[in-house]
Amino acid sequence: MRSLRELAPGSYSWRHAKDDLQLRDLVAGDEVVATLRWREGFAAEGVEAQTADGAWAFDRRGMLTKEVIIDPRGGVPAEYDSAGWEGGGELRTATGGRYGFRPTTALSTRWAWVGEGDVPLVSFLLERRRIFRTVEVVRLEPAADANDDVSLLVVLGSWLAILGRRDQGASG
Repeated sequence: MRSLRELAPGSYSWRHAKDDLQLRDLVAGDEVVATLRWREGFAAEGVEAQTADGAWAFDRRGMLTKEVIIDPRGGVPAEYDSAGWEGGGELRTATGGRYGFRPTTALSTRWAWVGEGDVPLVSFLLERRRIFRTVEVVRLEPAADANDDVSLLVVLGSWLAILGRRDQGASG
């Protein structure tokens, strides 16, 4: 698996693994560069994330205010503070990174991690192509090129965007 830091700015897509419905692969061409493995069970929200730069487990707890739990399993330790009902939040990493996670459209179909000065680093687009079929696209922005936390931003942001879309679907 190649490091996400080695990828050129551009768009990359998540796809479901052919032999495992709980697994999604982020691909650059035909090469898998990250994975999200959803935990089994009814309405499971937790995932195991894997990149060449580290691994993490993500989960949410709580009914009204959703607390995000980040368990570093060889990845950079980090804390995420959710903004609650508005969506989004703030991420602080052990490397000193501080990032905001924000919806960039009113319908929450696009999200982005922004760095200092609200410069977009990684963007996420969830597109409904057919009924029950959503395509998840990750866009590495030019400002993410030298960012040490880009792998965590990609996998955590993808998971948060997918959950945000699920939450929106459940409430509307």
